[in-house]
Amino acid sequence: MNRLLATTLLAWTAATGAGAATQEPIQPPAAQDPAEPPPEPPAPNPPSDPAVVEAERRLAERPDSPERLYNLGVALFRAGDRTRAAERFRESATRSRSADLAARAMYNEGVAAYADAVEALEKSGDGSSSSDPAAIEELTKRVESAFTHFRDAATANPSDREARGNAENARELIK
Repeated sequence: MNRLLATTLLAWTAATGAGAATQEPIQPPAAQDPAEPPPEPPAPNPPSDPAVVEAERRLAERPDSPERLYNLGVALFRAGDRTRAAERFRESATRSRSADLAARAMYNEGVAAYADAVEALEKSGDGSSSSDPAAIEELTKRVESAFTHFRDAATANPSDREARGNAENARELIK
């Protein structure tokens, strides 16, 4: 049955284009800071992604800001660090007083989990790990995590049809 899950997830992703279409996090409206200082000059050996560096710098200025945590999550996601992105989205949702921002953060945490599952499945496309019970179990956990976050986002924002649809698709894959 778990082998069927892996095969179904890969087929569904290819058929729907979900691996590419739903992986871009949703950006909330930019927070308007009254007077933003100009960016600091880059460090002698800056990390590879300037957007992550900038988001981290801004978060350091206001470490309790759920919006800045969210923005760091977006930058990390775009830089390919989905694990850290999911952590920032989770923190943002937990700290946010805005239901809209919390729903977006939960949704994007689901997107990060789903993208990890798709990537793991694509890496196993040679069939080597599709018969490995541990790999299948990990893939199943990632899809279940994505489902949970999509469901939470849909609950927090009932008008979010995309979150509801993604939750339904993830639930079907788990079956």
